[in-house]
Amino acid sequence: MTVFKYLMTSIWRMKWIILIYSLVFFILSALNQSLSPQERGDFSNTSLDLILVRQEKSSLGDAFQEYLENHHEVEVSDQPLETLRERIFVGEMDGIIVLPVDLENEMMKKTSPIQVITNNSNSSSLVYSLVNGYFTFAKAIMKEKSTDFETLNQAFSKEAKVVVLQNKNGSDQNEASIWAKFYFNFMTYILISIFITLFGLLLSNFQEIKVLQRQLISSTSLVSINQAKLIACSVIAFFITFLFITGSLVFRPNLLSQPIFLKYALVSFAFACAALSMAFLASVIIGNNRFLYSGLSTVLGLGLSFISGVFVPLQVLSEPVLNFAKLFPVYYVVKSNQDMSSELSSYLPTIGVLLLFALFYFIVAMAISRVRSGNKLITL
Repeated sequence: MTVFKYLMTSIWRMKWIILIYSLVFFILSALNQSLSPQERGDFSNTSLDLILVRQEKSSLGDAFQEYLENHHEVEVSDQPLETLRERIFVGEMDGIIVLPVDLENEMMKKTSPIQVITNNSNSSSLVYSLVNGYFTFAKAIMKEKSTDFETLNQAFSKEAKVVVLQNKNGSDQNEASIWAKFYFNFMTYILISIFITLFGLLLSNFQEIKVLQRQLISSTSLVSINQAKLIACSVIAFFITFLFITGSLVFRPNLLSQPIFLKYALVSFAFACAALSMAFLASVIIGNNRFLYSGLSTVLGLGLSFISGVFVPLQVLSEPVLNFAKLFPVYYVVKSNQDMSSELSSYLPTIGVLLLFALFYFIVAMAISRVRSGNKLITL
């Protein structure tokens, strides 16, 4: 009980750390709040910048070229492919489409003869879909012994009219859910930064030699002392997390009526457990070197946020980076928040993984604490 009271008193003296981080977090959230998403009233086709290389002379090739020129920016070229590839890699063009010699006969074979070269950007899938869709229907026409490719072009040129049946309340709720996803993703960075700085500085006092000497002659076991530390820090950690969760309702009050809000809240509390155990482990490893905590909170918070999808979308991260990010809890929060499902079964595994991280960090911290405490006392 003495340890608990001491920690709570010390945390009150360090309340400025909580206030500063919270103020920064809410200011950034307020700025994000003011940036309303761009409204779209219609759906339109995306125009691509393409290079068409024709190694054949056929009516199918003529029809395909006509279709591309009517809907996209097309440059017909006979330059070597190596020269054209450079324009793809620098982002000047979206793709190269190569029509081979004897195109119509090659089309009747199982494998597609058309070569498509892209730079694996977001537009790559559009280029592949365009080519595969057009020549799949062209092959079907040719199987019917027909060469009426003009009809094919007319069919592909028809525009679909899309009407979105959604009331204003539904639109507002959807926008609030999307905003909350970024809010709770960013909250992982703030929680790591606060917990490591606050609890690291707080628990570093217990790494002093004089404190360890008192623990040696105390009737209270090391396990009980560590439990008191964890309970006191947990009270503050859950208070901070609750404060941030409540803050989301200030910016988006209609979140409270959405089932997905419960998902964000439960996942955030589970992540708070993992972040707290991470801070507890950091305090055991760093010890009483108080200058390292602020640096570690910044490096670890920013580093995990960048590789886990908080600041950079997961889709643009490489496979090795994602595999490394899976070793830390932030990745699983971001991955869970990407899924807009509010079903318990969709995020219960994430909560389980986060609690396992918390348990793992705490067990490692307890083991290191026991070994270090003994080593320090032996050297006295």
